[in-house]
Amino acid sequence: MLARDLADLARSTSFDAFAPGVIAELGGQPELASILRSAESEGVDARGVLLALQVARIIMASQSKYEPAEFVATVPLGSQTQARPTQVVLREMLTSARRQIVALGYEITDRSCIHLLRDASKICPDTIIICDRQKGSARRLASTWPGGGFTPRFYENIELADPPQASMHCKALLVDSANLLVCRQPSIDG
Repeated sequence: MLARDLADLARSTSFDAFAPGVIAELGGQPELASILRSAESEGVDARGVLLALQVARIIMASQSKYEPAEFVATVPLGSQTQARPTQVVLREMLTSARRQIVALGYEITDRSCIHLLRDASKICPDTIIICDRQKGSARRLASTWPGGGFTPRFYENIELADPPQASMHCKALLVDSANLLVCRQPSIDG
C-alpha cells in the first residue's frame, strides 16, 4: 500500500523531490504527512520516502505520457487469441481504483462485475454508476447496495421525446481518469 501511495503522490503532486534542502520540508507538506506516518510505521524514515519519490519521478520522466492501448475481448473458453480477457482487465482496473470509478452500462447485471464494483467502492471514495432508465438497473443496484464503504452515485439517462425509443447504450469503465475500457460485448452489462 505504501508503494502505491508513493507512486500516486509522485504522479499527482508538484512537490520537487530534488530541491535543495527538501528533506527538511518533507514534514511540512500536507500531502506527505500521512505517507510519512505510514512509512515510519514500516521502518522507513523520511530519507527513504524522499529517495522513493526521486526514483518515481526519474522513472516517470523516462516514460511516454501515453500508454499504448490493449485489445481486450470476451471469448469462449479455450479460444486462442492475443487479446487479454475482459474479466481479468475489469478485475485489475477495479482493484487498482483509488480515487474515482465511472461505470456506464445499458444494464449492469453481471454478478462478478457487481461484486468487483462493490469491493472497489469500499476503498474508492467517488464511484459513479450510469445506466439506461428503461431497464432500471441503476435503481436496482442503488436499492441493494450494501453498506460498509463509500456509497456510489447512481444515475440514469434522461427520457427523450424524439425518438421515443432512444436509450443509452454505452458500455465503458473509467478508473482514476487514467484507465478506460470501452466494450462492444456485454461484459459490463451481463
